[in-house]
Amino acid sequence: MARRLFFVKKQFTATRRAACRRRLFKPSQTLWSEVNQVGSVIEFECDNIAFEVESKVFLSCCVVDEPVNIEQKQEFFDLADKFRDAAEPREVECLGDVLGRMVFGG
Repeated sequence: MARRLFFVKKQFTATRRAACRRRLFKPSQTLWSEVNQVGSVIEFECDNIAFEVESKVFLSCCVVDEPVNIEQKQEFFDLADKFRDAAEPREVECLGDVLGRMVFGG
């Protein structure tokens, strides 16, 4: 299984497998990890330490970062260049709206 980037969107606690110690993961943290599901438990690594948490907790508290393809990246940078070079206020507003939708969805 490949490593993926996860964003913590809601606080949760996971248990270290080896030492039975707990760690609190807070919103805005990122986990760059390979995630394995064993029964109702998800195993993942953070800072080279193995953790376990119930799968329903992990899935409700973390979201996977969807990979962006090359065309989307190029389109974004092309629009950003146009936005930076725009002189007309109406064009600036329009390009700003498009960039905002690309970044924040909508």
